[in-house]
Amino acid sequence: MSQSGEHTWDLHLEYQKCSQCGKIFEDRRDYDLSNGQYEKTIECPFCKKQLSFSKPKKASRFFPLFGKEQPPEMLWP
Repeated sequence: MSQSGEHTWDLHLEYQKCSQCGKIFEDRRDYDLSNGQYEKTIECPFCKKQLSFSKPKKASRFFPLFGKEQPPEMLWP
């Protein structure tokens, strides 16, 4: 777990700004791993616009131990 305290689950809290209405809202959803990066799609609670956020996955310092990392078999759109 990445937080200190007595929580039995990880807490995720971010503040997002809607690109359409400009309002800032609280987001507690975690990112999903997809195609080698973290992605999530949320809806603005004020104007109902779909917003997509992504961030790169940090490379592991331990893997791959031998050879090169294999590309995914299929890239999903």
